[in-house]
Amino acid sequence: MMKYNETGKIGYMTIDDAPHNNFIERIDFFESKEIKALWFCNGVRMLDMKDELIYAIKKGHILGNHFYDHVNASSLTLEEIKSQIESTDQLLEQVYELAYIKRPFHAFRFPYLNNGDRAKYRHTNGHDEKVKGIQDILKNLGYTLPYCDGVTYQWYKEAGFFDCINMDVTYDSFDWCHNSPHAVAGYESIEAILERVNEEAPGNGRGLNDATSNEIILMHAYTDMAIFKGLTERMLAKGIRFELPVYKK
Repeated sequence: MMKYNETGKIGYMTIDDAPHNNFIERIDFFESKEIKALWFCNGVRMLDMKDELIYAIKKGHILGNHFYDHVNASSLTLEEIKSQIESTDQLLEQVYELAYIKRPFHAFRFPYLNNGDRAKYRHTNGHDEKVKGIQDILKNLGYTLPYCDGVTYQWYKEAGFFDCINMDVTYDSFDWCHNSPHAVAGYESIEAILERVNEEAPGNGRGLNDATSNEIILMHAYTDMAIFKGLTERMLAKGIRFELPVYKK
């Protein structure tokens, strides 16, 4: 099997729960590695960190919407979901205006990757009234699915992630497991999280060592800096090149 340093595999770095502690340090670290990322922001976290967000925008990073509060969509009504999206959208517009930079596109990701139906959790189901209602809200607010070229996993396609507006992931770093009471068994330690990048299960969201598809990578803005830097460096060592998603009609 060909490895990524032979194929020029592309990773689309996405960071949830932004902005958070050490935000400028994280931006500067990515800058030192020539990485631009799509940061999904909670509105409540943006209120006191507008200068830091402007800094990120001016460095070429992109900000997306991650609800105002970090809550499960399945616990909210459609009206509450619309309010969560709109409140954060207004803050995103403000920081882009303050940065004097045009917002490149409107990107959205659900907290917990929960699309509004706990039973189906991530999977899109166009026949589910609530799931479809959320997609309609996103569409009417001008949101689109960012385009990530070369993501070809069959399981991702079958899950419906190319057909919805919210952005999902192909590789969850499990960085959130560190010091978490909800950690997936076996991934509680820093080393276990870092070593996960070497696992080979491309049909089960662990395909960094599979040359057949590019990756939408998920990390978090609050994770320990040793994990944040370590994961990035291990992916770079595999030859993964990082690019930003783009707007595509």
